[in-house]
Amino acid sequence: MRAGFLVRASIRLFAFVSVISCGLVIIIHRDGFAPSVLEATAANEIPVYPSASVTGASDAEVLAEDYSCYFDSDRFNELAQTCCRSLYIPPKAQDLLPMNLTLGPAMHPASHGLPVSTRFRYLLGNRNEIVFDGATVESITFINRYFGFNMEPAPADPVFHRRQHAELLGDPDLQNSALTGLDNVILTAMPTKLDPATEVTAVSIASLPPGSTVLYDNKPHAQAASPAFIIPYCETTDPSGDLNQGLPMKVDPASCPGAEELGMACSCGRVLFFGWPLGQSLTNHWLSSFVSLDAAAASACAAAPPPPLPP
Repeated sequence: MRAGFLVRASIRLFAFVSVISCGLVIIIHRDGFAPSVLEATAANEIPVYPSASVTGASDAEVLAEDYSCYFDSDRFNELAQTCCRSLYIPPKAQDLLPMNLTLGPAMHPASHGLPVSTRFRYLLGNRNEIVFDGATVESITFINRYFGFNMEPAPADPVFHRRQHAELLGDPDLQNSALTGLDNVILTAMPTKLDPATEVTAVSIASLPPGSTVLYDNKPHAQAASPAFIIPYCETTDPSGDLNQGLPMKVDPASCPGAEELGMACSCGRVLFFGWPLGQSLTNHWLSSFVSLDAAAASACAAAPPPPLPP
């Protein structure tokens, strides 16, 4: 039996709910959805990460309005409501992502994905992933805006090194890391350090959300920064409908065990951030679950062909 709950609205229009039961405090973010359970592929069968041409993207230029139209479409809402897919955002799309979607409160029913901005959270909350390849400062702004984070860009150092064993931010124990076994296989296949000539976007490690896994860093520099990391994103719902009217709520990953004790199971996805164009340096272990944003946006809002002329 819940002893009570407290709702606080923050100045960034994100609320937190503290649920107190038997001395247990769970931090829940009203604005939002974690490690994902993706389709497994044997470690010895990792294919090459497909480029845009391999994934069927159109040769035609994809414009900012095409991305906006796709996110507003039923096709994207259907993707956000399903499980275990990886949405790939290519380098050329990073500065064209929409920044003007309404952040207003989620509307019933959640299956409608309204307002449209909630679909990004629902996408991760249904155990999907978003891969930002060649992420920029605009990508950081996009992620902060629609997932309620406060990541801060950091100066790019001449050299970033790959961690020999990726560490969970703030916790040297890797057992709770967001990395899967296949992630570690992929990580070790990537370069041990980035070419100093590579244009890189980095984020202050101190500003990363709780539970983030840093893949590359600039240690031992005083201002710790990373151009590659994984952010877990979790949501839960209250079956009774008392909290947030039964709509999905963002939860700190560390609070998931406590939420489950209250009968509110977590569902989690991930954001994969790479601040330089990967090219073919990353392998793809999602295979059939892979979705190219360019391929989807190029056709989502294409005009219907004209009807055939009468004979």
